[in-house]
Amino acid sequence: MTDMRQTLACLLLAGGTLTGGIGMTGCSGNQSPGETISGWFGDMSPPTPSEAARDAFNLYDADKRRRAVTLLSNASWGGEAPYLKTYRLLVDDPDPTVRGAAVAALGRHGTVNDVPTLTRLLVKDDSKVVRWEAGKALQRLHSDEAILPLTQAMGNDNEVDVRIACANALGQYADRRSFDALVAALNDESYAVTVEAAGALHTLTGRDFGQDGGKWWYWAKDTQNLFADQQTYYYPQYDGPTSTWNRLAFWAPDKKEVTPEQPRVTVDAPATITHTTVTPTPSAPPLERAGSPAPTPASTAPVNETSVPPPPPPATIPVPTPTPVQPPAEKPAESAKPLEQPAPAQPPATAEQPAPAQSSAAAEKPAEPQPPAPATATEQPAQPPEAPEAAEAPEAVNPPEAAQPPANPDAPHLPPPPQPKPPYQHRLGAGG
Repeated sequence: MTDMRQTLACLLLAGGTLTGGIGMTGCSGNQSPGETISGWFGDMSPPTPSEAARDAFNLYDADKRRRAVTLLSNASWGGEAPYLKTYRLLVDDPDPTVRGAAVAALGRHGTVNDVPTLTRLLVKDDSKVVRWEAGKALQRLHSDEAILPLTQAMGNDNEVDVRIACANALGQYADRRSFDALVAALNDESYAVTVEAAGALHTLTGRDFGQDGGKWWYWAKDTQNLFADQQTYYYPQYDGPTSTWNRLAFWAPDKKEVTPEQPRVTVDAPATITHTTVTPTPSAPPLERAGSPAPTPASTAPVNETSVPPPPPPATIPVPTPTPVQPPAEKPAESAKPLEQPAPAQPPATAEQPAPAQSSAAAEKPAEPQPPAPATATEQPAQPPEAPEAAEAPEAVNPPEAAQPPANPDAPHLPPPPQPKPPYQHRLGAGG
């Protein structure tokens, strides 16, 4: 009877919890029962691929980013280029669990181009989860660049799981550095590391000297080619135990067997640029309404000349013809005339020589000698005063000619400058 009461109480408690009536709803008392149930069972159903892609970049919830990366990488299409780019971006996430999930995804779908990133995280990352995932990822990728970081991490890392993963990864490299590091790992304080190192040595050499490092050294000393009998390396894969559901559901098919696989040596495919040629499409004719007549081309449409008068001619506005303006004629440059010497003054009449008869006007105003005015280069010299008839004016003396510059054979031929004329001599009484 007590057991029945306890069972009934548990059922009531569970029913009240599912309906939101009892205090397991927490502080969100405003939520409806449907919202509470969907919140509880929401984590049980995986999100859709589009939701997982959005959650991978959720800035506020690291758990959603980690779960999204795990779901995307486990999908059959999780190795496509867009998702591979997402894993490479999230290896530097501030949360170590997200970095570990991204590193595991690169180990599952990455290429040899990701080896430098994985070795950097193996040696320098602070999280042991990230270093462990980097060591396991390097088991699936084959590159000689990983030998030295693997030997360093196997000898210096303080985490046993990291040293085990590095020892297993070194089993694929037939190199003397790998052999020496694995023989040195036989003295590791962890028995699991020594077992893994012995297995890696057996894969490299085909020999089985167990965990005795001395035997391995003596054999290597007397052997010229250490890797003549190297065996094929297969990286380890997870093979979980059989679940209770698989045991009860006997009609269901058995779980898929794990097939051994070798490390990948593939690299990223080079980016290709596709040139697309766009052919222009001719424009379609305009739509016509039903029953409307077909349009007639403008070039063949008839014109009713009687109904359409011709347009009037445009008005003509007379435009005066401008009279061309003749430019002024250029005068030839006149050479500067030399200064002329003034004529000497006439001597006055004497008593011995009587003056001839003069006109009444001349008698009234006797002639007085005028002082000569200075001549300029452009003005004619002043006329001398009238002299008596008996006194003849001396002949004018022409000034000497100005010196001519030397002739230039390349200069154009110009006429000689005009010669100055002697001053005009006026004699009194000649013709009255």
